[in-house]
Amino acid sequence: MQLDAAHTEIGLGSRPQVDGPVGLVEFEDHPLTLPERTEDRALEGGGGEGVLGPVGVGHHGALTGPRVVRLDHALHGPIPPAQHLRAYHHAARPPNGTPEASLSGEFAFLERLRQALPELPAGQVGVGDDTAVLDGGLLFATDVLTEGIHFDLRWSTPADVGWKALAVNLSDVAAMGGSPRAAVCGVVLVGGRTGEADELLGGLMAAAAELGCPLVGGDTVVGAALTLTVSVVGDAPEGGAVLRSGARRGDSVFVTGPLGGGRAALAALRRGDDPDPAALARLQRPVPRLVEGRTAASAGATAMIDLSDGLSSDLAHICRASGVGALLQPSAVPVGPGATTDDALAGGDDYELCFTAPDPAAVAQSFAAADLRLPAPIGVVIAGDEVLLTTPGGGTWPLPPGGWEHPVE
Repeated sequence: MQLDAAHTEIGLGSRPQVDGPVGLVEFEDHPLTLPERTEDRALEGGGGEGVLGPVGVGHHGALTGPRVVRLDHALHGPIPPAQHLRAYHHAARPPNGTPEASLSGEFAFLERLRQALPELPAGQVGVGDDTAVLDGGLLFATDVLTEGIHFDLRWSTPADVGWKALAVNLSDVAAMGGSPRAAVCGVVLVGGRTGEADELLGGLMAAAAELGCPLVGGDTVVGAALTLTVSVVGDAPEGGAVLRSGARRGDSVFVTGPLGGGRAALAALRRGDDPDPAALARLQRPVPRLVEGRTAASAGATAMIDLSDGLSSDLAHICRASGVGALLQPSAVPVGPGATTDDALAGGDDYELCFTAPDPAAVAQSFAAADLRLPAPIGVVIAGDEVLLTTPGGGTWPLPPGGWEHPVE
């Protein structure tokens, strides 16, 4: 089971074999509540717990091939007895340098899970990144969206939800510098809502066509809350996936576009106001930065993450994984339409990329050659373990993580 701080993702704990069994972790009787990203905060407590479960595949041959693990075998095969994660010792200090006592809720649980799972073979990556990286550079990710937790149909159409369910997964692939290969989707429909299934499918298919990731199968059931679970496989770039753990002191910190629009749009909707159209589009139908991710990788990006939970939280994940700190200049952070600097620093649902790289000139040249908007340099990687902001007086101020953290106990 691949879990990280921003997403809930499926990963595989051993070297994959085509048509072979894959080990899983079964969680005991407690479903994990999954309120994620900016829009979740108004909706938490409204029901709709997401429970990790099997995802079907359209047919047995849908995803077979070199380096691809059959999803139906992986997820419907025999499940071993539940693993009891070992006790969490607050005095411990994990290898990445962040004291575990500073973690709470979801992040503490994920650290316990990281410690409990066996190490993967060399070259493979499990817990702690935007996707799992399996043998041969195969990328594997999943995300869950649940009504009342991740979206509200007063503000989004079923087609918007279908689009977003695929787009947020592809944003994880983008954060690795990768290219999507195919996706499957499991849907829990609510009985009595005529036409909703077709609208969801329309949004999914539109995203699949426009974003270059074919939908090749899935599963459909009827249940208590509208829920979509999309799983994506993809391929790492030729030079290898860009992980969160590669940032080095002296690297520049970049973001690929303006931030805070999603949070600003949601705030306007809550107030009953009309949000900025561009900000609303970002909230309802985000566009994963797949080309930007590949371009950053080719330009020498050392670490990268997608901004789903907000810059302050997501950059902190890079710092923690890399054992470094970061110093940001607030005035350099690009602010989205209708948003404030606070929105840009702490908001989520932007799905831009944040990455670090040692050569700003090479980054600018690569993005210009690809006819892309130049990423904004917003700071520098420093020694330490905090994200800091510069102040007008020449000092610094800590930037605490401001995004959502799941209240896992």
